[in-house]
Amino acid sequence: MKTYVITDADGNVIGSAHIEASKSPEVPSGAKPLATMPGHTVHEVELPKGFPEVKSPDELHQHLAKLIKHNK
Repeated sequence: MKTYVITDADGNVIGSAHIEASKSPEVPSGAKPLATMPGHTVHEVELPKGFPEVKSPDELHQHLAKLIKHNK
């Protein structure tokens, strides 16, 4: 599953979103579906099979941070 992860200027995960691809002709192909503040970065990641179930946003952000570091 493709997920977008937002990091701040220091590389800390501050948010994430799973957004289905639009079938609308008004949305350009390949357009990033998120806008961020200056200094923030949007990372597009594929969640691997077996990605752990989490019980809190903090736990999710910890797992996503590891995934981003692994994909660099």
